[in-house]
This record gives sequence, structure tokens and C-alpha cells, in this order.
Amino acid sequence: MKSEMSKARTGTRRTPKPGSCLGAFLALVIGVAILAVSTATPAFAAGTQLFAETFTNNTVPTSEVVLPDLPSGSAQSAPDEACLTADGTPSGASAIPQCPGASDPDGNGFLRFTDANRTEESGVFSATSLPATEGLDATFDSYQYGGTGADGIAFALAIANPTDPQPPAKIGDSGGSLGYGPLVPNDNGLSYGYLGVGLDAYGNYSTTIPDGADCAGQSDSGGSSRTIQAVSVRGPGNGQDGYCMVGGPWTDGSATLDATTATAVPVEVAINPTGSSLTTASGIVVPPTSYAVQWTPVGGTQ
Repeated sequence: MKSEMSKARTGTRRTPKPGSCLGAFLALVIGVAILAVSTATPAFAAGTQLFAETFTNNTVPTSEVVLPDLPSGSAQSAPDEACLTADGTPSGASAIPQCPGASDPDGNGFLRFTDANRTEESGVFSATSLPATEGLDATFDSYQYGGTGADGIAFALAIANPTDPQPPAKIGDSGGSLGYGPLVPNDNGLSYGYLGVGLDAYGNYSTTIPDGADCAGQSDSGGSSRTIQAVSVRGPGNGQDGYCMVGGPWTDGSATLDATTATAVPVEVAINPTGSSLTTASGIVVPPTSYAVQWTPVGGTQ
């Protein structure tokens, strides 16, 4: 199943310690319109846009994103295979290479994470971080289609060292971990993961597969059987500990997160670390020290 995204438009109740940086370091998918929000404002709409990227062209500025390596146990070689499907000669240095055989007209391409083969993994990290005391509002369109069973796409946040706020060197494990969680006892999850929102067509993200070693037997451990076409959220983790379930799985009847052709699933993820409710530009009210996730599945309602 192909996993792609493009077209910019635009809770865990655990927050990082004061002074840390919240990196919009996104495993498998990156929010194309990211808004940093000052805690002094009552609404997300009053924040500052960090960047907006369509990924439809054959060049993405190196100042916007970086590519991580894959975990050591990955079936693919590092670095990852994220690429742009737009054809033509790039207009300058690009943080993301063109896909082999790129054929979409420039201006009508996608950011592709995987093709329709099995056991593939890829990711893109934002190059921008922000203080953890500020909120975050990210919107993007995800596409999952073709093939016979890709797991899904994850939007992930990680904590960075405030004195040197660099993206993690590697993403988490493949398969049901969606690049956020670990595969115990073989590989680690995303370093200092903060929140991982999984849009999982296949369904293993909501099982015990991405659980850290300390999730077993807890109320926030994943389930024993997969929930297909589900959105689930996992909390903080590092190495092989944490990454436990904190929300979901949520489904919408017969609606899906994937399709037989490239069909957009609009997604919005909002983080509010403040002590007051905040409202996004789209009207989502996010309670204090919480998160909100909103999406429109294929064949379903928002």
C-alpha cells in the first residue's frame, strides 16, 4: 500500500518538563501546516505559522525538513526512502530526493513514504522545534492506497534538548509500530517520544505490538487483537519503555483510512500544554494540558 501526503491547508495529559523543547519531529508523516501557539493567547488562530509545505513540487527547502535513519533492525537500508513524486529538474537543493521514476507534473506531486511493497518504512522530520510551553496545531492530508495491507501513517512528536534541539537520528520500528513505538526486545522506539498519533488501516498500532516493556498489564496497554481502520494515540516513551496507549482505537463504522486510489484523509492534531482551553482556527476546543485529533475518513464524516 502506498503511503503519501501533500496539500497544505491552513490527549495525552502528560506534558514535558518546563524548559524542554517540543520538536515537530514526525515519523512517517509530517504536518504540512504547523502553527506554534503562544500561551498568552486564547486561541490557536493567534499563533505563528512555523511552515506550510504542499510537497507537490520537486523541491523541498533544506531549512524545513530532514530525513532520519531507519532502526538497525529494519528490512530497508538507511537513510529512509521518503521521496517526491513530482518530475522535472529541482529548482535548488532539496531536503527530500525525487522518487525513482518520478512522473507527476511539477506542482501536482506528493511526498511518498512507501510504495506498494511489504515491510517498508520511511519518515520525515521537521527541522523546526518550539518550546514545550507553547501549543501546536498541525494539519495535513494523508493518502493510503493500493497494495494489500500496509499498516498506516503516524504523526509523532519528540522531546529535544533545548540547548541543541535536533531531530532524533532514527525513527521507531516498522510494521504495527508505525515508526513511533519499539519492537521489544529487538529495536527501540522514537527517541524521547512525546505523542504518536497513528492512522492505522491495518490495525496493529492499537495492539500490544508497539507497547514498551513497561506497558504490559497496565490499563493503557494495547489490545490483543487489531482494530482495522482505526486512529489511536500513544504517549511518551524512550528506547524500549513507554509508548503506551493513551487514546483510542477510534473507528467510524464502514469508513476507511485507505482507498483503492489516492483519496485524501484530512487530519488535524492540536496540542495544548497550557492551563486554559484553547480553540484552533478550525474550531476544535482543546482542554487544558490535553490533545485533540480530528480527521475525515474515506466514506465517513469528520
